[in-house]
Amino acid sequence: MGNNTIYLIEKGKNVMACDYSEVAIQTIQDEIPQAQTKLFDMSQKIPLEDNFTSIVIADLSIHYFTQEITEKVISEIKRILKPNGVLLFRVNSIKDNHFISNHTEIDKEFIWQPKWQKAFFRE
Repeated sequence: MGNNTIYLIEKGKNVMACDYSEVAIQTIQDEIPQAQTKLFDMSQKIPLEDNFTSIVIADLSIHYFTQEITEKVISEIKRILKPNGVLLFRVNSIKDNHFISNHTEIDKEFIWQPKWQKAFFRE
């Protein structure tokens, strides 16, 4: 609900907060009016131009997709990053205490948990 946005704005950064949730975007618009906002589904083409930014922060957001869609999302993030840009991300780990045995191991790095519709990563 805007914790990263608040932190970055307090540090003097220009921030565009993006989310799939209209409620989240409205909350940020109400609580942090100095932040730009953009509502979109990142599993589709990201509605920003090539080389748009030097950093993308994806905090617990890119693990809600299958491996195929995750790879597309990462490709889109690469497209909007400037050369030598940085993707800072946090995803679920197989060491997460919510990880249970009912999962599908796609490969050694990517495990899909269909019950929760999210991925767990080894690294």
